[in-house]
Amino acid sequence: MAQELNRIIEGEKLKADATWDVVPAAFGSGAAYLGGAKIAKLLPPMSRFSRGGEDRKEKQSRVEQKLHELLVRFDPLFVEDGSAELMQMRGA
Repeated sequence: MAQELNRIIEGEKLKADATWDVVPAAFGSGAAYLGGAKIAKLLPPMSRFSRGGEDRKEKQSRVEQKLHELLVRFDPLFVEDGSAELMQMRGA
């Protein structure tokens, strides 16, 4: 699970510390916890007005979808004290 989250962080160039703060808290709270404002804080700096590059809204939507899929797949494994166990896996 930690490896997959690290792949998402690297692939999307997310802010690693912020992502590791937000995602474990979402376990047990449900995917709704990963709403727009929280996702926006994870994104790397990028223009809100794209010219031929990637649109910020598109990236935000894609990251939200990937993290939602991660939660759906792994949440049952971490229902009890999920964030503590996930934080132990962070360095894995």
